[in-house]
Amino acid sequence: MIAAWPLLLPLLLPLAASSSSSRNQQNKEEKEEAFNDYEIYEAIDTVKRLTSHDSFYDLIGVPEQASYDEIGKAFRRLSMKMHPDKQPKGTPLEEADRLYRTIQFVGALLRDPKGRERYRWLLHEAPAWHRQSQYTIRKMVKVSRLSLWQSICLALGVILVGQFILQWAAWFIAWAQQRSARGQVSLMGEKEVKRLKRRLEVGDTSFMAATNTSYETLLLAERPLPPMPRLWDLYPFLPLRWLRSRFTQ
Repeated sequence: MIAAWPLLLPLLLPLAASSSSSRNQQNKEEKEEAFNDYEIYEAIDTVKRLTSHDSFYDLIGVPEQASYDEIGKAFRRLSMKMHPDKQPKGTPLEEADRLYRTIQFVGALLRDPKGRERYRWLLHEAPAWHRQSQYTIRKMVKVSRLSLWQSICLALGVILVGQFILQWAAWFIAWAQQRSARGQVSLMGEKEVKRLKRRLEVGDTSFMAATNTSYETLLLAERPLPPMPRLWDLYPFLPLRWLRSRFTQ
């Protein structure tokens, strides 16, 4: 069985070669968009997990209609209060640092008009499926940040594993068909099997097998099984096998 990955290489190479430029463009877009939905959802989860507040406004201690000056003053007070160095002894340092970074993110978000409007939309108007879509997109972005050789090796690895699985599946199907055919031949009886073999010896075996299931079953039962799949039989090893056959002649 020949793998199809050589046919995909002309498509993989330009796509992988353009990954660097696409990553640069993506980084540029991320800089332009200071607050993406995934980060906002992450901050929402952190606030709910580490505090008893349900929204960023509750965390800072201002109403949702507060002015930017009120938000700035409340943020500075909270930032000084929640600094990791000012937390009581026994407070987990990792949680304190995470909460402090989240507070910094929340303060910057609510003081930015676009960020504040985006948070308002996520809080009140975003559909239920929107959160899960952001987590799914983030996973896809992480996978797409592979280098050229990582992309090629990943594609080849997936294709080789799939090819090996298909070879074993084909072998097991052939084995199951032959086992079933031998079971049916054993039920025919010795006289019927001899009669079928005599007919096959004097006639066109392909025509008789195509027109009668008994002949087809008998031929399938006596057909040898294909060799069991080996890693050495995969397509990338064929040039090595050819060189070995040339030098061992």
